[in-house]
Amino acid sequence: MNRYQLCAGWEPVYWFTNDPYRVRSDNRRILIPHTDKHQKLMAQGGDSRVVSYGDGAYRLRGNAFSNVTEGRIPKNVIQRGHRCVDTLELRRIAKELGLPPHPAMFPTDIPEMAIRFLTEEGDLVVDPFSGSNKSGLAAQRNNRRWIVCDIILEYIRTQAEMFTSFDGFWMNPAIGMVGSRVEEYS
Repeated sequence: MNRYQLCAGWEPVYWFTNDPYRVRSDNRRILIPHTDKHQKLMAQGGDSRVVSYGDGAYRLRGNAFSNVTEGRIPKNVIQRGHRCVDTLELRRIAKELGLPPHPAMFPTDIPEMAIRFLTEEGDLVVDPFSGSNKSGLAAQRNNRRWIVCDIILEYIRTQAEMFTSFDGFWMNPAIGMVGSRVEEYS
């Protein structure tokens, strides 16, 4: 066995559009709370220093950070753990159904952040490789319509259980027969 590589520590998240002038992304929909230190700085009227760093591309002017805002804009590097409540629930459901769990689940708050940032309520979210369908779950919880696809019926059967409590849930009876626990859905 050769040991040439390190363990992958990041995964890219891409977002595409067919018209960059019509994107509806809005970072105000995903603001995160200010730190206590920053709230204190805003309450004191901001930073009174006037400084220029490096080649002048980054400057602080008097009263910088004095405007009280609803929150701060997230960085473009999202750090999350591998597990969340939904992941644990999907693993439990897969085990109960006698089906294999999806091997590469990510936390639901990753697609939720993208959905809230890039779409408005009522918009359509499409995930052509749904896997554990965290995108559909996040879309459903945030009042977005959604369509997902996957070629592995075991994953579709498992993810369907996450939606049984939502109004309008319906599952094709043929999919309901996948796995060791057979139920009737109509």
